Amino acid sequence: MQGNGLQDYQERPVQNVALFCWPGGVTPWAPLIQGTDLYFYGTTYTGGPHGLGSVYRINSNGDFKIMFGFNNTNGAYPYAGLVQGNDGNF
Repeated sequence: MQGNGLQDYQERPVQNVALFCWPGGVTPWAPLIQGTDLYFYGTTYTGGPHGLGSVYRINSNGDFKIMFGFNNTNGAYPYAGLVQGNDGNF
């Protein structure tokens, strides 16, 4: 490895794999978590089927899917990320 880690990182190209826009999910605040299925999971503060936030998954190829939509009776505007339990559930 030549140079320092920062220099090596800066030389790699960056590629967007998803665009967060209405209605799919907007404002992803929390960090992603990689699940045991190798997908990355996260939350959006707004957007989703009811406009009150969502849980989504994405892979490195940009395969994006809304997994859950908040609707006020089950929560709204999630600001935190996810945790995966030993049983595989989030």
